[in-house]
Order: sequence, then C-alpha cells, then structure tokens
Amino acid sequence: MATDFSTGVTPNIKKFIGKIIGKIATELYDLIDDEAHRLQTYTYEIAYHSKAFKIFVAKEFDFIKEKLMQREVMLFLLKNLPNDQLKQFIDSIEPLTFEQLHTNKYFNDMFNFHKHRGVMDEMEFLYEENKLKYSRAEQLMVLGSDTNFDYFGDLNEFEGEL
Repeated sequence: MATDFSTGVTPNIKKFIGKIIGKIATELYDLIDDEAHRLQTYTYEIAYHSKAFKIFVAKEFDFIKEKLMQREVMLFLLKNLPNDQLKQFIDSIEPLTFEQLHTNKYFNDMFNFHKHRGVMDEMEFLYEENKLKYSRAEQLMVLGSDTNFDYFGDLNEFEGEL
C-alpha cells in the first residue's frame, strides 16, 4: 500500500522553480541576444506585450504583478463604476442566483479559475437548471471585450453636420 506524501505545489515551491527556470532561461537568452547582435540578425527583438518579453527582457518569472493588477482594477471598478452605458448594460442583465458562499471565495475562484472550479461548477449547474441559452453567455462575453460603451449622446444629432 503506497502512501502519498505529496504536499502539493506551494507558493514557495513555485518561487523556487521559477528562480531556477528563470536563471537557465536568462542565461540562454543572453547567449542568443549577444550572438544576434554580433550577426546583426535582430532576432533579439521581442514584442513588448508578449510572454517572451515578460520572461527574457523584464525577467519576471511569476504572475504577482498581474494578480495585483486584477485586484486593483476590480477594486477601482467596484468603487467607481460611473453611471454610463456600461453600467446600464450591466444593470440590464439579471445575475445568476449563486449560493452566497462567503464573498471572498467568489473572488478567489474568479482570480484562480484554473485551480478552483467550485464556482464554475455552480455556474454550470445554474445554466442547466434555468435552461439558460447561449445568447446569455454571448451577452456576458461582451464584458471585458473591445466593445466601446463610451457612447456620447445620440448619433442622429450629428447627421446634419456631416
């Protein structure tokens, strides 16, 4: 009978592995970068918003900044959502009736959906139970998309000026 003594992957283990992989990746990238400069091939140029930039140029091997940004933006939006077209759109959608677990649990699952599926399972159950259609999911997917809700007035008032 085998006993599983696994402690799981703790934040300290992730940090340790990140340092090791980061050191190896940085050394390899520095070699490639030096040789690319010498050969003038410009293969060292990396797009600013890419994962490669994060790793090789910024030398960031974790997602601490991204997790902090998620929470800062969430806090800002919760406290400062203006009464604009986006707010009206949000107010027009009836929320699902989640079980009201402690609120921070919902935030935790939302930010760590790849690890915690409890709230995801609850959402899927509510979709099935209430026979919700794909149109609802499509409607909700507009949130956080590139749709511009900053509509300023009636477009008809500009027709005479064009």
